[in-house]
Amino acid sequence: MNEQTAFNLYWIVIVGVLAQSVLAWEWGSKGLDYLRKHGLGPKIWFAFGLFAVGGIWERVSALEFPYKTLKDCWPVLIGLACFLIARARRPKRLNSFLKAKQLYEDYMRNNVRTEPTDQARREARTDASLARAESLYRDAIESSRQQGEIYDVAVASFQLGMLLDLQGRDEEASEAFQTAPELAPRLRRDVNMIGTISGCFYRLGLISKRKGDLSGARSFLEKSLALDEEINDIPGQRLCREALDALARS
Repeated sequence: MNEQTAFNLYWIVIVGVLAQSVLAWEWGSKGLDYLRKHGLGPKIWFAFGLFAVGGIWERVSALEFPYKTLKDCWPVLIGLACFLIARARRPKRLNSFLKAKQLYEDYMRNNVRTEPTDQARREARTDASLARAESLYRDAIESSRQQGEIYDVAVASFQLGMLLDLQGRDEEASEAFQTAPELAPRLRRDVNMIGTISGCFYRLGLISKRKGDLSGARSFLEKSLALDEEINDIPGQRLCREALDALARS
């Protein structure tokens, strides 16, 4: 077997079939929004590595790629099939979460540009799309609890808290925001989850301030700031310091 034949087999079997199938399955089963939030994960990085090895091999040895015509690109069909199968098998709880998040983000994009006013909160409480999003979030949280997926419980609870906070439902929002910090000892400590817990503390601080609990607000905001400093979240640090400064002037 000469080098060109080995190169062809690598790109057809290892990259064309294996790497594409891994990428398509991860994308189809989790969705792009989930991957952006939680990170690509080792399987996707492994697939990217296979592509990189093939690219380096081609540059070093000046070999020809085996894909010259559409007929040669049949491995793409395998990747497409993997994507469609994975999409069909995607957990219902994840579909519920993604749909709820889309509804919430669409509402925010179309109706809320800055910190919501009292009028904006009243309007949000009567919006049908947000009511649907709340129902989907709660379904996702319940399903995740039943399946022992506490990481997803924490993330979905934070998103539910954001929706309830938008509607001015402070007590319910506080309960949702407390979920991730309470689960923290049982969660894997990655950058995304630290950011989520920081967001919970930040929102709890703002809610406490609205309720007149300035001491509690300061405690929550300082916890949020400490976590933002841990993960070097500069925008998050700025928001926390601005909130703490405003609190000091209260």
